[in-house]
Amino acid sequence: MLLQVHAAIAAGLMPITLGPSALAALTAYAHGACGGRLHIVHVSPSAIQAHDFDYAPGGGIMVAASAAKDIDGISLVVLEGANRSPLEASLVPLLQLAEVGLSPFATAPGLRLAASLVNGATTVPVTPQLWSHAVAIQLGPSAPTTQVATLGDVARSSELFAPGDEPKGAIEALLDAWPDCNELRPAMSRFGAALTRFYDEEDRISDALLRGLVLPYVVTALTLEEQAEALANAGDGDGALALALRGLRRRLA
Repeated sequence: MLLQVHAAIAAGLMPITLGPSALAALTAYAHGACGGRLHIVHVSPSAIQAHDFDYAPGGGIMVAASAAKDIDGISLVVLEGANRSPLEASLVPLLQLAEVGLSPFATAPGLRLAASLVNGATTVPVTPQLWSHAVAIQLGPSAPTTQVATLGDVARSSELFAPGDEPKGAIEALLDAWPDCNELRPAMSRFGAALTRFYDEEDRISDALLRGLVLPYVVTALTLEEQAEALANAGDGDGALALALRGLRRRLA
């Protein structure tokens, strides 16, 4: 799953980890690819606008940006428990600004954002608009819970950040099966091109696109009745997709 974290970052999308090892996985990635440069912002329910992340208690995004502005490699800021905040008002505008080079941390070109989501009474539903800018990465109990052994530092000029070929066939097949997700096409193109650098099998690329973008969008954008209809149209012979949707509803809705 750390390859998918890296692919999301290489694609200019925000990796959002789900599950009991969500924060540990991002910590492991920062240790293995960012030279250990990691800043964690614990998101408060009081964060309701993008600028609330800038100078959060304990040091916000701008503190990390100041430290990272002269570094050639990647530095990672993790918004822990991002869904304690209404993401359509706080995070989505920040990601939109970042994509056009107008973010408050534009002076630190190596700074990248990631997030983990949590479950609980202080969380709010996730907006479907998020999946035009971010990728969900679901982690099971076997996901890494400790740092990788060797500290790694990947330069921004590394070929590991260069996209591969867009998997057009896989994307078209997914959008044919899930037509409600057509607005995800740009994000699927970017994430898919990054995945082809690491995965040779189209089935693995298709599965990562399905679970990272399509299913999270379906859960957050469609009603339960619409989800059932979309699932029937896509086909779910073994019930695996229905199970995946139920799991996502617990974490995102």
